[in-house]
Amino acid sequence: KINEAKKRLYQNLIDLRKINFTHQQFAETTIVYIDLYQHNMKSAMYYALKSVKRMEAEKDYTFGDIFYMRLGDVYNFTGHSEEALELYKKSIEIGQTLDSGTWYKSFYGAVAALSIKGKNKEAIAYINSLTSKYPPKTTFDKMSVAYIKANCYEALKDNVRAEKFFNETDYYAKQLNTPETFREIVHQYTMMSLFYININKVQKAKFYTDKIFTLFKVNKGTYNSEAFQRLLYKTDSINGNYKGSLEHFKNYKRISDSIIG
Repeated sequence: KINEAKKRLYQNLIDLRKINFTHQQFAETTIVYIDLYQHNMKSAMYYALKSVKRMEAEKDYTFGDIFYMRLGDVYNFTGHSEEALELYKKSIEIGQTLDSGTWYKSFYGAVAALSIKGKNKEAIAYINSLTSKYPPKTTFDKMSVAYIKANCYEALKDNVRAEKFFNETDYYAKQLNTPETFREIVHQYTMMSLFYININKVQKAKFYTDKIFTLFKVNKGTYNSEAFQRLLYKTDSINGNYKGSLEHFKNYKRISDSIIG
C-alpha cells in the first residue's frame, strides 16, 4: 500500500506540472516522509530539497515548519547533524510563530542533532529550558520528552537517570494505544531494550522486547529499523541462537548501509 501511495504521489506531481500548478511541495514532502520510512535517502534528499526551495521561492511558509523539519530529518538520518540542527531551529521558529502545534517534533529532532554531535549536556539544558517555557501538553509529548532525556543521560553514561526517564517513558507509553503512536512506542521500547542489554539487565531487556511483540499482535502491525534488527541479533546471541543472530545482523547491516549510502 505504501508503494501504491508513492505511485499516486508521483502521478499527482506529473498532473500538477501539466497544468503549471506551482504548489507541488505538498506532494514532495509526503514523498520524503515515505522515503524516510523506506530508507530511500537519495530520493528523500532530492524531494526534501525541492520542497523547501519551492516553498522559499513562493514565500509560502504556511507549513514551513513541516518542510524544514522533513529536510532536517533527512540530514539527521544521513549523519549531517549540524545542517539538521539549523533546519530544526528554523522549523521551531516558524511553528511557534504560527502556533501550529507541530513544532515539538522539530524540537525532538534538534535534541537528537545535538546528541549526535556529543553535546548531551547542552541538549539536556536545551530540553529543560524549552519545556519550562513550553511544557508538553499531550501524553505523547510527555512520553517523548522523557524519552529524549533518557537518551541523553544514557549517552553520558548516567545510567541511573537514564533508567529513571526510561521508566517515565514507559509510564506514558502505557496510556497510549493508537495506530498513530504504534511505531513511535515500538521504537522507544526497542531503544529501552538495547539500553538494558548494554547494562547487563537481560531480564529487563526481555520485558520490553516482549512488550514490542505484544504491540505487534494487538495492532496487527510490523516494524523494522536498524535499531530493531540490532536488538534482534543481540537477543538471539544472548539466547544462543547464533544462526538467527547472524541473519538479523545481516539485516541490520543492510539497513545501516542503505542509510549511509
